[in-house]
Parts: sequence; structure tokens; C-alpha cells
Amino acid sequence: MGQLPHYRLAAYRRPFTFTGLDALGPFTVTVGRRHEKRWVIIFTCLVTRAIHQEVVHALSTDEFMIGFSRFIDTRGRPDTIYSDNGTNFVEASEELKLAASERDFEVMDASGRFGPVKWKFNPPAARHIRGAWERLIKSVKKCPRATLN
Repeated sequence: MGQLPHYRLAAYRRPFTFTGLDALGPFTVTVGRRHEKRWVIIFTCLVTRAIHQEVVHALSTDEFMIGFSRFIDTRGRPDTIYSDNGTNFVEASEELKLAASERDFEVMDASGRFGPVKWKFNPPAARHIRGAWERLIKSVKKCPRATLN
């Protein structure tokens, strides 16, 4: 068995310093008389395995940035984020890099104002690399199914 990555063993750091994130859904919700789709962005602390969930209305970059801003307001700015190569995640990382280089403080509020967030992407089609938070996604999906059915 291989060694654990350094970010899984980071002692004496605040939770969500090293964060893995992924999206799951869609979930159908009833709003008034109509049915709409919602997605959940799951932020996972890679050291403590704690999770933070944000509900978004779409999988667009703008909706992700809104959910990311809410995450930072609650948990603080992560140092490093690990995610897959979803187009919304790639565009969000580019947007945050551009805002940091141009000193765009309105957008940098989403990155915590104290510098850019390091974003590391997993190789395509390598689900085994992000197993630390894929397992938690399975648990998050299982709970609503058990209570709502």
C-alpha cells in the first residue's frame, strides 16, 4: 500500500485547508407547483473528512462561484483545492487567477481576499485518485434516499 499524500496528514491546520470538491445531482425539488433540478457541491476536508454542502441551481461557473463564496464565508479560504476537470471548476479557477492578477477585489472576495487559491486537477478518467471524497458523495446520496423513500 502506498503512502498517504502530504495533504491527508497535515496536522495543526484548520479544517478545509486542503479541500476536495465535486458536484452531484440533479435532485428534483418542488417549487410551488413546478419541479426544478438542483445540484449539490460537496466540499470535503481532506484531513478530517468533514463535509460542507452547498445547493446550486445549475452547474454553471457563475452558480459554482456563488456556492464557493458561501463556502468561504462559512469555513474560510482553503489553501489548496483538488477537483476533477469539470468545465465549471476549470473556468472558476481561471477566473480566480485572473482576478488575483488584476487585483479585482470584487471577484477576489470569493477567494478570501488574501491571495489566490491553489487549484489542482486530477487526471481525466482517474476516479481512484479522488476516492477520499467520492466515498463521501456515496454517503451523501444515500441519506436522502433512505429518508425520502
